[in-house]
Amino acid sequence: MKNGLKFAFGAFLGLIILIGVFILGISTGKLTDFLPSHNSTKTQVIIDQLKALKRLEVLQANLFAYKTFESGALLPLNNNEFVVFESGKAIYGLDLAKDISIKITNRDIELNLPDVEIFDLIVNPDSVDFIGIKKGLFTSQEDFENLKKDVKIELFRELKLKANNREIISQARKNSDLLLHSMLKALGFENIRVNFGKLSEL
Repeated sequence: MKNGLKFAFGAFLGLIILIGVFILGISTGKLTDFLPSHNSTKTQVIIDQLKALKRLEVLQANLFAYKTFESGALLPLNNNEFVVFESGKAIYGLDLAKDISIKITNRDIELNLPDVEIFDLIVNPDSVDFIGIKKGLFTSQEDFENLKKDVKIELFRELKLKANNREIISQARKNSDLLLHSMLKALGFENIRVNFGKLSEL
């Protein structure tokens, strides 16, 4: 895929379980609330059940970045160089604890939700690899280690930029829309519209 990004569309079973929990929470003791004459009650019940889900994870994306570093080349025997690779995982979802509004007309429903967010950007220290390491003769080990740390920080910033990639965000929205459609279709709604707000960047 573009930019070497790999999308992980796992956790499908977990989403099926969420749908089941969502439907069970609504249906238990509240079947009469879903009669046509109870739109206001239906609205509040659905809002309560969505908020109960809190953070709804919809996508994970594997990210990768690398950088070639070289310094001190102008000084004889003091050339510092290395290549560093770093990988991470970004987790996207909906923060359903935020403001939610719903409009119901018979079997039509419209949801206004916060946009997808980057919940976490996780980098495993073991995934950071340095190759081609060469320390300059006049560079102390402490200074050399600081150089490596600085480059790692730069790579993490690059992973942040990759995490906000439009292609990934778009896929996260599609996953969210698909999941919510499945939930609401199971409740008998026929025409479903989901609107997302502004993206919260990492």
